[in-house]
Amino acid sequence: LPTPMSLTFKTPIDGSFGFLEIIEYNRVNNAKHSAFRYQNNDAYRDIPWSEAAEGFHRSANLILNQTQLSTENSTDTSVIAILAATGKHADVHLDSITYTCLIIGIMQAGYTPFPISTRNSAEAITHLLITTKCTRLVVTDDPATKILGRTACELVSKGSDGIHCVDQLNTPTFTDLFESKNIATPLPVQPRRQKTESAVIFHSSGSVSFPKPITFTYKKMLEMGTFPTHGEIDLCGHIFSVHCLPMYRTFIQFISSNYGAMLGLTVAAFSPYEPVVVPSPEHVFSSAKATKSTLIFPVPSFLESWARNESSLEVLKSFRAILFGGGPLSKKVGDMLSEEGINLTQVFGITETGPVSIIAPATPPTEGWDWLRTSPHVDAIFIPEIGNDEVFRLIIKESDVNTLLVSNMTIDGIPAYDTNDLVIRHPKNGSLWQFYGRHDDQITHSTGVRTNPIPMESTIREDPRVSDALIFGHGRLQVGVLVLPSAGYEFDPNNEKMLAEYRNSIWDTIQKVNEIVPQYSRIFKEMIIVATPAKPFEYTAKRIPRRAAVLASYASEIEEAYRGVESFSLTDIASPAKWDVNAVTEYIREVIRRVIGHNVEDMMNIFEVGADSLSSVSIRNALVGVLHRSKIMPLSCIRKIPQDFAYHFPTIAQLSGFIYGMILAGGMEMPDMSVPTPLESPSTGLGVAQDPIFNLLEQSKDTVVKIKTGSGEPPLIVLHAGIGGRITALAPLQNFTTAVWAIQMTEQTPKASLNEIADFYYMKIKEQQPVGPYRLAGYSGSSLLTLFLARIFQDRGDDIMQLALFDHFPTLFLHEINPDSLDVDNPDQWSEVYRLSLKKLYIEDSFASRDTATSSTMEVFFQYSEAMWKASTCFLLENQFYLELDEKRWSQDLLKAWLSEIKSQVTVYVASEGIAQFFPEEMREDLGARAFIPNCEVINIVGDHYDFFEADEFLNYVQAPVRPA
Repeated sequence: LPTPMSLTFKTPIDGSFGFLEIIEYNRVNNAKHSAFRYQNNDAYRDIPWSEAAEGFHRSANLILNQTQLSTENSTDTSVIAILAATGKHADVHLDSITYTCLIIGIMQAGYTPFPISTRNSAEAITHLLITTKCTRLVVTDDPATKILGRTACELVSKGSDGIHCVDQLNTPTFTDLFESKNIATPLPVQPRRQKTESAVIFHSSGSVSFPKPITFTYKKMLEMGTFPTHGEIDLCGHIFSVHCLPMYRTFIQFISSNYGAMLGLTVAAFSPYEPVVVPSPEHVFSSAKATKSTLIFPVPSFLESWARNESSLEVLKSFRAILFGGGPLSKKVGDMLSEEGINLTQVFGITETGPVSIIAPATPPTEGWDWLRTSPHVDAIFIPEIGNDEVFRLIIKESDVNTLLVSNMTIDGIPAYDTNDLVIRHPKNGSLWQFYGRHDDQITHSTGVRTNPIPMESTIREDPRVSDALIFGHGRLQVGVLVLPSAGYEFDPNNEKMLAEYRNSIWDTIQKVNEIVPQYSRIFKEMIIVATPAKPFEYTAKRIPRRAAVLASYASEIEEAYRGVESFSLTDIASPAKWDVNAVTEYIREVIRRVIGHNVEDMMNIFEVGADSLSSVSIRNALVGVLHRSKIMPLSCIRKIPQDFAYHFPTIAQLSGFIYGMILAGGMEMPDMSVPTPLESPSTGLGVAQDPIFNLLEQSKDTVVKIKTGSGEPPLIVLHAGIGGRITALAPLQNFTTAVWAIQMTEQTPKASLNEIADFYYMKIKEQQPVGPYRLAGYSGSSLLTLFLARIFQDRGDDIMQLALFDHFPTLFLHEINPDSLDVDNPDQWSEVYRLSLKKLYIEDSFASRDTATSSTMEVFFQYSEAMWKASTCFLLENQFYLELDEKRWSQDLLKAWLSEIKSQVTVYVASEGIAQFFPEEMREDLGARAFIPNCEVINIVGDHYDFFEADEFLNYVQAPVRPA
């Protein structure tokens, strides 16, 4: 057996200790050595072995407590399956660290853990549960996984007439394991595990049929933990990023469990506290960087994404090694990264046998990064493939240090496993080899997932219009199909009309295929290639298509189809008749429904309900296509839409907000900010000193008025006063040293409802500032409108870094008013309410009645004032704020609940001699704000409702978020 390579982490790996004993050994003897690391804001936090072991114990106790309760009337079993969505919402999903703790905790509790991929169908999961005689299933609390687990459990019970039942167990949380103040209860004494006993079960990919469970013994666990010692890098002290891959994958679990426990590797993962972490290329890269990872295992498609960014190359160079596998890496990208001095390490392994290639070589082979070396502990045999002397079938023989979990043949009386994998060997260095393909033509995508084309092709051939079909897609994100029409259906596929008609005619059959295959194996209509009579299929004597030869003959057509995916746009979905935010949202709803295969709620994360990396590409291509066809925005702007933008905006609402913002920014002329001829300036009677330049700005017809442009920082966008809809009182904001804009009502502003006004302002702001972060403020009677607008930005995925209310709070609209008896449609009642509101702003005497107003400007002033006040009041009187009791009653609790949905910190600025003086003593300090938003910040400023803007204290506070420290 190999000896430990490290002098800084001591653990007996010579076989004298079992795997679980090594865990306990580390708790005492390697207590300060880091087991896990996770991102903590821009830094990281380590979990030493002393804490990790406590977490394992708590996990084991949580399992024991549940199984003791649930097994009273059921047949016992040693297998506990895990069906867990990972890395998204901490309260309903399993983060990577907690997942690993659950695996080890189940083992410590005396059971055999069995992590199952959530990508499996309910039928496949049922098969796995029945095959392993599993009667307990840990299921995360997210809706999609709960439904999947419940369906599988019901199928198990139904298939056994109720004899075989599966109990669902609760999932531990990171808080349960690492933030409990209670000392972990000592575990019941468990007998030492025999090396032949089951330790953990994993399953195959199930590409050919249902996935097969594969049991790892405790002996194999020790072997797996020592495999890297046959390499060339001491893993002890290295930080291994596992951000990218799902935790049910065999190799990732051995990195997290075995390599950490036996070799001193520290596992880096996403923060368990992150509300949403989808493993996108950007998220994985930034978190690996923040945790100072030295080793990383990305899927090839992520690595290709990083390679396109020059700023990422320096970071990639800092990794001791970048491991990848599970799918091919683009030759062009690999060559470029290798030339940059980046240590690319291709890993090749099989669940049934374990790793085959060297896991941690010091450098790639001199012959090239894309050549593999067999690990010294593996007895690999290469059998020439019949009919192709350059291709070999890979066979793995059992050895003293490499136990096979599955064998399907013997060689010289020794168990062996025919991998069914085909490789080619280096012409000059016979110790090197490359993966060529699967003997059964299984397709491996660039994401590492696999598609089995055989059943798909069989279903397509059932269509009478199809003579033959071949699925393709090796090394690509998605598959396509080459179809040979039946006799009588042949045509020239260059005829676009006939091609569309033929695709439509067989689409029902393709849909049948799409219903039974994994998401990543679905065929899109644009990826149906029809064979031309000029290039007929080649067949063997058994009438089997010569797959490689046929696909090679259609290489140019296949490449053209993939290029066409760049403009994939679901052209049969009607383009929006007009490009307002509602139409954009409706269009995106349909795109999502078509891509994912079912309806999705606007606020639901699409990656939690079936979307994957292929879906993100399809969504982008569909949206890019419709924007290009409609000519709603310049092509240069369309090209700026990021490849992975769906990861950044993972809900329909957020996607809609992003696309609508892009349309406004790229598809419209920027407003002309030249100052128009001054209009008649009304005498406001508000006592505000007017600046000539500010007067010109205010009297423009622009909704957005840029008072100060600043130095590139996000502007503070201040909404007008409720009275008049003007920005007259905001003249002192010229004293700002940072960017500040104002919003004013104009003839274009809709005035029927608060919703319409807010939507209009959202559009106007997006024209000038397409992307966040945003800083929003509302002055006086625009307080409710400002919070409503903030909700719109929030719901559409925009970041709000500052949200302020200046000397007002929305509930003041109803002060001294009984909402249960108010009828705003009654002219007399509304007139009295409106007059009372104006009086509270001590400007009633400054306004002549509408009957005496002769100036058209004053008439507009009155119209705007009443429109704002009525829109705000009517919103507060909507049904959503009433309780349906014996009689309908307005509820401040319902308004409080609505306000609580605003995620941004709200700051209320209160003028000492301002609007507060007209309200009861108990409301003057915070205008009643804390009763509705308990965590709001209240800042009291000396001054009245108008001149407090000039106070130095106000200027300092409100500009603080963007001023240099």
